[in-house]
Amino acid sequence: MLRKALLLFTTLAISTSAAASEREGLRKLFEATGGALWLRGASGPQQWLSNESACTWYGITCNAGGNVIEINLGFNNLSGSLPADLALDLPSLQVFYVDANHIGGTVPDISGLHNLSVFSVGYNLMTGMLPSLSGLTRLQSFSVAANQFSGPMPDLTALAALLYFDISNNQIDGTIPPLTGLSVLATFDVAGNRLEGAIPALLQSPHLQQAVFSSNALSGSIPPLADLTELSVFAASSNRLSGPIPALATLTHLSYFNIGNNDLTGPVPEPPPNLRTGGARLCPNLLDLTPSPSDAAWNDATGHSPWWNAPDGSCDVLFQGRFEPVE
Repeated sequence: MLRKALLLFTTLAISTSAAASEREGLRKLFEATGGALWLRGASGPQQWLSNESACTWYGITCNAGGNVIEINLGFNNLSGSLPADLALDLPSLQVFYVDANHIGGTVPDISGLHNLSVFSVGYNLMTGMLPSLSGLTRLQSFSVAANQFSGPMPDLTALAALLYFDISNNQIDGTIPPLTGLSVLATFDVAGNRLEGAIPALLQSPHLQQAVFSSNALSGSIPPLADLTELSVFAASSNRLSGPIPALATLTHLSYFNIGNNDLTGPVPEPPPNLRTGGARLCPNLLDLTPSPSDAAWNDATGHSPWWNAPDGSCDVLFQGRFEPVE
């Protein structure tokens, strides 16, 4: 009985200590991000730093043991920067969502958050390099879109649970790392950065639904797409891509396809069957404008007839004197 009592006391002591540590971590977050000016949580019955359990505070979810597992403070007028000890103070964190605020500064080290499944700091004012994602084997969603991050992309190797990855509209440079091991990846968006090199092989992610590479400085060819049977969006416009457009006819879910403003050559392939009207852009490129049985379908998909005479960049302008427009 004495042994059981000592064990129970030890367990309670550890639990109380953990709760106190996590409450301190939340206090740091509140003060570092201008908590007094938050839209929600700064006052009222769910006021942060009140005497009530931290698990009752606005945007906080705890597990049965009282550990903080979710922080959801999106659209809440947070400012300042994230505390450096975020991962150390809140080791049980699974979801961290602070999108659409005014947070600046850098992302603290999150590599110790081994239970993290969602990390989302999009649409803020954050700077510096993206954090290492090494060891975050439960990470399902990573979004830092529309900030001011720079430097290279993090290594994505072994993030086997990753479903959603969005670093669009930043200042990320270097090359795109291999997508090795990302077998459940559904969304991959790196548009609006300063990335160079080639688009990596995509067939290692057979469940890919949205692949967006537009507005970078990518070169090389578009990789094979025909086996990505769940693909619904592919965009790689405004790069330096060359070579032919890959086969598309088997992509029955593809509804949006934008590869305009590159250096692509060769004939236009048979279009996929379910492109929405106006959901495709092929020009400007260096494409072969020889009449094709696919022209009528591409006219509908691009919303222009003929498809190469688009007002945002006519393919035939690049071929003046070499091809005559087909009526």
